[in-house]
Amino acid sequence: MKFGLYEAEKELENEFKKCNISAVTSEFIHFTVNNRDIQHLMNQVYTSWQYLGLKTTSANYGKHQVINLFTDLHRTAVVLGNFNYQVGNGGIRQWIDNGYCLDDLIYLYPIFTYLKTLEENKYTTAINDINALFSELRPPVKFYIEHEYIRVECENCQGYGECEYESDDSDDSGVITCWDCNGTGDIKSKNFEDYDFDASKFDSYEKSYHDWIKLFQIIVDHYEEIKLKSFDVKLLR
Repeated sequence: MKFGLYEAEKELENEFKKCNISAVTSEFIHFTVNNRDIQHLMNQVYTSWQYLGLKTTSANYGKHQVINLFTDLHRTAVVLGNFNYQVGNGGIRQWIDNGYCLDDLIYLYPIFTYLKTLEENKYTTAINDINALFSELRPPVKFYIEHEYIRVECENCQGYGECEYESDDSDDSGVITCWDCNGTGDIKSKNFEDYDFDASKFDSYEKSYHDWIKLFQIIVDHYEEIKLKSFDVKLLR
């Protein structure tokens, strides 16, 4: 495949060679999987995404459109790598706020639910920590997927369902039902990132964080076996 004369394309051509990619179109990517390193697999996906963004008229060529041109192994590497980076960079709250949780939990939940059934090993603490996090997030994610909204605390009444009032032309004052939430204390939000998740309770996970990326690489190395044994675990069940 010829890439033209643009400098950006020339740079990407070199990256393709490093990533073992020989052809990229919006419908087809030809690549070789001779390296199961998570970063290598992620580079194959993101380099192709960068190239397609450069070559297509749409500036919003989606990551998931690109991933769908790759294998499930690549998807696993991407979601695990993103989880590791987001949590390592800004904590669990960043992973949620940047929109990764809603898409990736569906994919990660079966894997870690299965891993929890294995005999105790040196990664048991890390597996249990991640499982506790995913179990906490599963109900709101399941609700959001089924209803396309999440209930969040009403900012107007701060969750009380009532607001104080004071009349401008009299001494009359008191409390009335909140006009934003109609007294329920919460409102609907289409943005899952608005979910009031207390990530601070998982701060102690840093004690096992250094094991996460090692565990993630093991998952990728043994992906076919793990996928086969975790396929019947469903987020929405």
